[in-house]
Amino acid sequence: MRTSKEKLLAYRKNDGLGDWMMAMSVLKMVNQQYPDIDIDVYVEETTDEDNARQHRFLQGVYDIIDNVDVKLTRVSKANPDDYDYYTGHMLYPYPFPRYELCKTFEGEHCIQGMVNNFNEETKLDLKYDKKVLAQFTDIVPFSYYKPYVVMPSCGRLEKREYHDSKSWGYDNYSELAKRLREHYSIIQIGSPDQPMLHDADRVVLGQPLKHVLGIMKGAEFYVGEINGLVHLAGHHGIPAYAIYCGQGEHPEFTGYDSQIPTWGKTLDHVYITIKKEGVNNGTSNRQMGRS
Repeated sequence: MRTSKEKLLAYRKNDGLGDWMMAMSVLKMVNQQYPDIDIDVYVEETTDEDNARQHRFLQGVYDIIDNVDVKLTRVSKANPDDYDYYTGHMLYPYPFPRYELCKTFEGEHCIQGMVNNFNEETKLDLKYDKKVLAQFTDIVPFSYYKPYVVMPSCGRLEKREYHDSKSWGYDNYSELAKRLREHYSIIQIGSPDQPMLHDADRVVLGQPLKHVLGIMKGAEFYVGEINGLVHLAGHHGIPAYAIYCGQGEHPEFTGYDSQIPTWGKTLDHVYITIKKEGVNNGTSNRQMGRS
């Protein structure tokens, strides 16, 4: 007869806020399917030339781990040998296949790929459930006197291999904000080192994610390229236009039911998609210029 619960060590490097949200969804499935397994989470703190930026990023990771509806314990050190199960670095199949070459990854969401890797590492038999998404338990409400949309001013500030799909560029966002402002107020969110949009009615940078979520939930919709904010919106059912920049990612891998994908090869295409499609917020389709 077992006298103590089995223990699982979940591990990820300090990178990818969207990847961390997806990892939390996997662990939420573990809570539901293996309730007798206790989960510890260990974050490897990576080093970077910009230590201040890395510190902010790490706080975002902790913000996710400590505030989502997943039963776990965050630990500052851990030895995999002390656990019954060890996930290894929680990730979907990598390197991430470019859409044009993704024959072996077709139709599989990144969370499902992460579940498959989880099973290979732990030898458990976790079943992927697309309806199970980790969510914050505490979201700070936000209100504004006019209908508004939310957007950043850029994606990654630095270039990385394959991340060109995450970099739509400041000039595109700036012009999109100018056009959308004819119909809505514009609230800019993002990290404190991002440049400000000249047409933003309000700029809210560097806030904890529970505050960011409050701003996003009150919006007509969010618009942005594929990064942590899009995954955050998707996990909480927030209407969004997800900008795919033509390389590296596809809605089959990173899309959510509350989002409309738009191909970001040109600014006009993104704007026309937003104007044409509207976003289903669960009660109605809100079209451009119509509340």
